[in-house]
Amino acid sequence: MENNIGKDDINKLCDFLQGTDRFTQGPQVQAFEAAWSKWLGHRHSVFVNSGSSANLVTLLALSEKMNLPRQGEVITSPLNWSSDIASIFLAGFKPRFIDIDFKTLAMSPSLLETAKTPNTLAVLLTHILGFSGMTETMEVLLQTLELPLIEDVCESHGATYKNQKLGTLGLASNFSFYYAHHMTTIEGGMISTSDDDFYDLCRRIRSHGLLREAATTSAQEAFKSERPDLNQDFIFTHLGLNVRSTELNAVLGLNQLTSLDERIDRRNKNATQLYSQLNSDTFYTDFRFEGMSNYAFVIMLNPNQSQKWKDQAMTRLKAFLHSENIEFRQGTSGGGNMLRQPFIQKRLGPIDLADFPNVEHVHNYAVYVGNYPSLCEDKIQGFIEGLNGILS
Repeated sequence: MENNIGKDDINKLCDFLQGTDRFTQGPQVQAFEAAWSKWLGHRHSVFVNSGSSANLVTLLALSEKMNLPRQGEVITSPLNWSSDIASIFLAGFKPRFIDIDFKTLAMSPSLLETAKTPNTLAVLLTHILGFSGMTETMEVLLQTLELPLIEDVCESHGATYKNQKLGTLGLASNFSFYYAHHMTTIEGGMISTSDDDFYDLCRRIRSHGLLREAATTSAQEAFKSERPDLNQDFIFTHLGLNVRSTELNAVLGLNQLTSLDERIDRRNKNATQLYSQLNSDTFYTDFRFEGMSNYAFVIMLNPNQSQKWKDQAMTRLKAFLHSENIEFRQGTSGGGNMLRQPFIQKRLGPIDLADFPNVEHVHNYAVYVGNYPSLCEDKIQGFIEGLNGILS
């Protein structure tokens, strides 16, 4: 990967530092939230210090908004980032895992309906590495099941479903602006929603649960009148955190947002060049490219080949990547099957990995490598030729 911070970003920061005396959450944060909401297509956005914080605040706000019982279940996928699943636990819920669909690398729509139990409270759909995890089958099922949808779009800025941006399909959505993502604030995340009450909750939870962070003065005054015994500036209405971001991060976000669509277009062109030429006998190439906003190149061995063939091919694939000094992540997003991770096994006990054959294949026989706007065609072409030559 290459750092997404450019000279223009640095100059913007320098100019800002020379002309301000406000550095923590303030007018630049508000401007970035408004600009992001406009670009995405939601009414409200809440800027926080990371995508992981966005995950956690969203699950806590969901619990508060719906007065959900603790130990209820949230359906999600084992191919995920750790903070998505950790947030489910930290909010007092239990994850209910279903296997993935190879085409999208997201949870399988065919398994969603049978996954619902009387304890199911919500669905957390993670859009993996720039692919759209929403399908027509899943859209219909979500409407039928009447479950709130939370979207994790941390790796898929600008990806779409039926020409509608991911992150606008459910109650709320999370984004990450980590340095290698489609755009960056170095560290940072965003929660977006069009639900006024949910927005208000996220604002309060972001800043200690303080009433003064409520979105409207009417909400503040109503509560203050009920509690005259409290210091009116320090009324804590909800369990809260301190996950605010800074004015500097927002300045970067505002500047990066101006070129986000261009960056996405460049990444998608790179991905099209790669996937159109990969050998489909060796590699899986039947991904659902419609609506893609590619974050990284997923190099996955053909799941229809024999176990022995896949083991040998994986050894050769990793040897090739190491020999060319190409950084890669085995298991793709989050390091593969999260069900193998100690923090989950500690809480859920023994898990039969045979119930998750697709995510197990990704864990053992897939990697991702970096895609970025300045990646040149010649370098991609050499990469393609090297990959296709692994088993020749």
